[in-house]
Amino acid sequence: MPVQIIDERAAMHWMVKPKPWSEVVTDPLRRVRSWGLTHVSPRIAWPVELQMVIYRGDEIWVLPATTDRYPGVALYFSELSYKEAGNRLLRFLSALSWSERGGITAIDPGGGGSHLNPRPLDRPLYHSITGSLRLENLPSPCERGALALALMREGRSLESVPYAFLTFYRLVELAVPAKKRREWIASALEKVSTVRAIEAVRHLQRSGLSSALEAADHLYISGRMAIAHAKADADLASIISPDDLSQSERLSNELAAMEALAERAIIECFDIPEPR
Repeated sequence: MPVQIIDERAAMHWMVKPKPWSEVVTDPLRRVRSWGLTHVSPRIAWPVELQMVIYRGDEIWVLPATTDRYPGVALYFSELSYKEAGNRLLRFLSALSWSERGGITAIDPGGGGSHLNPRPLDRPLYHSITGSLRLENLPSPCERGALALALMREGRSLESVPYAFLTFYRLVELAVPAKKRREWIASALEKVSTVRAIEAVRHLQRSGLSSALEAADHLYISGRMAIAHAKADADLASIISPDDLSQSERLSNELAAMEALAERAIIECFDIPEPR
């Protein structure tokens, strides 16, 4: 399977390589029982080692990157439906995505069966690998906080820049009341700390927005509203067009700022610790 080792943890292991599924599967995974299974396409470094963690009372297995099967996560259950098991796996993936600061796309969630049998690889997967993941201290927030983490994972997993932008904005809307949102965004823009987010804020400043409040208005009107809405009598310039490269470039330049706002909203409004 084509992979690229970019995670610093992988540097601790010489010649870290995926193995065939038959060489990593252990006896507990061979048992006949009700298994919930969700395959993944990760944007984080995925482990080549089989791992197990107890998350919110469930025994979650992280199925490693192998040469012949999709990676994924699994749990066995006795009193859940496959859909309920799938929901718990998705919630775990959202917590892991937050901890690793990267996207994880869930493939066919809610699946499974009496035998744990990951789907054979039908195409190469291009993602980075690592020896193992840090699975301690994953966040376990309230229901609204869990929804915020789910939106964060989705935003970081989407290929579409406009929809990723919109998802991050929805997260801010979930976290910050409407009456306070404009001022909160303006204040948060002045606190961004990542290189990409700082450059995105500078891009907003270079575009002629003279204050953080104007930048907040711009992100709402020319970002959130222009992506989400299209009206028959609206000026076409107020609607994001997939065929307009200038609009695509602008949103790409501003996406890092929106992602940083979403992350700040999770930390401040849901009391979820910042990933280390």
